[in-house]
Amino acid sequence: AKEHMPIFAYREMLRQQYEEQSYAQAMKAEVVGKVTVVPGEVERFFDTLTTEELPIVPEQYVYAQIVRYPSSQAAAKQRTKERLLDMRERIISGKSTMQILARTYSVDPGSAMNGGEYPPGPLSQLTKPFADALEKLKPGQISEVVETEFGFHIIELIDEPKNNLY
Repeated sequence: AKEHMPIFAYREMLRQQYEEQSYAQAMKAEVVGKVTVVPGEVERFFDTLTTEELPIVPEQYVYAQIVRYPSSQAAAKQRTKERLLDMRERIISGKSTMQILARTYSVDPGSAMNGGEYPPGPLSQLTKPFADALEKLKPGQISEVVETEFGFHIIELIDEPKNNLY
């Protein structure tokens, strides 16, 4: 697993991911840079569609999280939960923020450096306990400790879910 990789291998993996992202962004910029569409053209296109032809995009949740991976021992799990509860209390009391704590303590390589934040996405992409907890939150609220097969999490809903019709 990633947590047992030598640091040089982990750095190389991150470097490759960054390089791939850079190439993808450069490609996108080149393609999008040649496109010129004015708002009137978009409006006229959508006016030609019937209601049934409009694609439905599921609600998009914007959230941040802090992830910790406990060992399989019950005592280690309990210590992890207690640390997350302490972090939750620090966020709620205003002593710290989700972004600072996620960057410092989260072990999720996909979100830690972004302050725990993930891009918008539907609940169907998330594991059930995580999705259930996220769905109950209002913007700015912090969840209780949520256990999934990926570890323990505290979750903050950043923005209202959006249900976009195009």
